[in-house]
Amino acid sequence: MTATGWWIIALVLALSELLSGSLFLLMLAIAGGLTALATHAGLTDWQYQAALFSVLSVLLCFGWAKRRASKAAVAPNGLNSGSKRWLGRELVLTEAIVQGRARIAMDDTSWTLSGPDLPIGARVRVSAVQGNTLVVEAQ
Repeated sequence: MTATGWWIIALVLALSELLSGSLFLLMLAIAGGLTALATHAGLTDWQYQAALFSVLSVLLCFGWAKRRASKAAVAPNGLNSGSKRWLGRELVLTEAIVQGRARIAMDDTSWTLSGPDLPIGARVRVSAVQGNTLVVEAQ
């Protein structure tokens, strides 16, 4: 195959990548481009061109998959952390804790508090979450 043929294959794969968004077709397009460069450099036998394209495709795709997986594993995010996001939050009681129970409005939700008996206005810190109950301790 001629270098022009490999450039056309690389271009078709690159354009196909625009529709898929996975970047794996981009790796195949890069392999096609590198094979076109090798053809320009003198690799004329089509069997060797096909083998080079295949090897480069596999290496680039595995390399991309490994890089993508390592970035996903390393990058923690704070989304969907659930009720753990309340841990350590400091509150001022708007209702006294009586017999270990009270209610408090926090952001857009009303929560049940569990902790030592404390008067209105006392400062507390969320130390644990048990189900939908925030366990607090006096500050």
